[in-house]
Amino acid sequence: MSAIKVESRRYFEVLGKQVAMLRKARKFTQAEVARAVGVSPQAIFHCEIGGRVSVLVLARIARVFDVSVEDLIDLARPSPCARWSRRSATGAGAPVR
Repeated sequence: MSAIKVESRRYFEVLGKQVAMLRKARKFTQAEVARAVGVSPQAIFHCEIGGRVSVLVLARIARVFDVSVEDLIDLARPSPCARWSRRSATGAGAPVR
């Protein structure tokens, strides 16, 4: 499996756990969140188990929980994963502009 697929899978798993944690903390059911977001309960279940979710649905979920999309996807906290940089993408010896 490619590194990108692994990173993508990990990203959606973490996102799903974050959505489930917020939902449970607010004592919402998946059906209640689904109704507020405008999707099926199965779509919320799919999201919570690490399935892909569209940006539009992600924004609606954030609105339901009264958090920013950034907070929802936890971008405020730096990830311990390998960091992408322009220099690493262009090669170690290439200048960064």
